[in-house]
Amino acid sequence: MTKYNQKSISTLCAPEVKPAQQHASRIWSLTQMGAGMAGPDSRVISCVIEKLTDAQGNFKGKTPWAVIGEVQHHPSVSRELKSLEWRSAVTVDQITGLLYRKPPAANGFSNSWLDSGEDAIRSWVGTWGRVSSDHNAGAYRFEPLNLPGRSQPSFPDVDDLINELLADYVIDRLDHPVLQRLLNPVTPPAQSRYEASAALDIEENNDEVY
Repeated sequence: MTKYNQKSISTLCAPEVKPAQQHASRIWSLTQMGAGMAGPDSRVISCVIEKLTDAQGNFKGKTPWAVIGEVQHHPSVSRELKSLEWRSAVTVDQITGLLYRKPPAANGFSNSWLDSGEDAIRSWVGTWGRVSSDHNAGAYRFEPLNLPGRSQPSFPDVDDLINELLADYVIDRLDHPVLQRLLNPVTPPAQSRYEASAALDIEENNDEVY
């Protein structure tokens, strides 16, 4: 976790409560935001990724959760941590929110999704556009938008947005329900070979594989 106000995030956190939908709609992966612009400032936060499934175990999406405090250093938790970059962003409809992505690892590990994500975010900062996934190429594509007369937006402070929008997505204890589900997964009902293969295809084609 970076140096911004960890205490305020931890204080606001209510892990047992279902995350507020108005917050969820303002937290975007690269392809979820749609048309808009990325802000210049970013923060890197240690997170775990909750994979969402239906009752049959079919993949439905992902939710990042910030992990703070001593729980980060627990051996079983540290293996699951992902460093995600968060930055403020504004849509063409003037909705402000947080844009997140997984940058190339500090140890040099990368892949086509991470490299193209780096290029996409570099192009998106200060430029109106949108990002899509090219699954055939295994890469993100940035498309600039020509918006004559559209002025540069003002971006909220990224630290203020993090404290506001991630307040419901914080893990600060080992017995947090999301963390327990991640560390002790329940085996879903048996699937046919076709169903299992289809579910895997959906998961691997939902942005880059974390």
